[in-house]
Amino acid sequence: MTLIVARIWDPSVSVITAAVLRTAAGPLLALYFNARREVLQGLRDRAERAERERHLLAERARAEERARLASEMHDVVTHRVSLIVLQAGALGITATDEATRQAAEELGQEAHPLQGLSLPTCPRWSPSRPGETMDR
Repeated sequence: MTLIVARIWDPSVSVITAAVLRTAAGPLLALYFNARREVLQGLRDRAERAERERHLLAERARAEERARLASEMHDVVTHRVSLIVLQAGALGITATDEATRQAAEELGQEAHPLQGLSLPTCPRWSPSRPGETMDR
């Protein structure tokens, strides 16, 4: 096709240049637009991947913060239950009337099993072991 458009029977620089440009312009434009489309698709894919990664990192940060807060809340509750058991035991020993002593013993017996509901990383403490403290 280029040979016909270039009129090889009447060669001149301007005719050959125009013929080459006319026949090459279409394929070159097609190559350009194809490459441009592929680059844009690659950029879209990267942007989508970055967005998914950002969401995953945010979700991971939320999960870590929830776990940290749950651990702190667990520590506080465990400490409070231990104090309740300790104070109920002390009240049971020092109470002057029998009704108060009985109520303190019942409270200590009810709260004492709650001390066993600890996370695997938390030490278990029982006031029944002599000489042991609540220090971690």
